[in-house]
Amino acid sequence: KSKKIYNELKYISTRFFELYPKEMLEKWNSDVGLFATFSRSIKGSLEED
Repeated sequence: KSKKIYNELKYISTRFFELYPKEMLEKWNSDVGLFATFSRSIKGSLEED
């Protein structure tokens, strides 16, 4: 089970940095609205078994 969790966290972090690259985060103005749709991008990872 820990391997599955590790793989899910790896997927989530990879997806995050694909959607929000370093350049974008460096210019981020602390508006959390930028991340409002992120949960849709990782929907499969958020579902419980």
